[in-house]
Amino acid sequence: MKFLLDENIPIEAAQGLSKLGHDVKTAIELNLKGKSDNLIFETVKKLNRVLITLDLDFSNILNYPPKSHPGIIIVRVNNPSRKKIVEALVQFIKNIKPEEILHSLVILEDREYRIRK
Repeated sequence: MKFLLDENIPIEAAQGLSKLGHDVKTAIELNLKGKSDNLIFETVKKLNRVLITLDLDFSNILNYPPKSHPGIIIVRVNNPSRKKIVEALVQFIKNIKPEEILHSLVILEDREYRIRK
């Protein structure tokens, strides 16, 4: 799969997802650091990449309807450390079918996830 990591996701997540064979770009390498949510959203659509973020603004399905984008994964782990975020993401991506993520909003928590199509 193709992912875009928002600036609030640790760089170690890019390394972990790349090791699983995924194509990963970061907001920093695409010069999106500090840019608006709308610009980030337009970029993920244009580049056909699933956005991974901690930003709850992207959970608003009125502003970001699931069918209008490749997918958004919002990481919501308790006591989020860099290590915990990376581990949750890598474990989730390792065990999920890509079609479950596509055109969906995913809320990834410590031991579970919710998907909204």
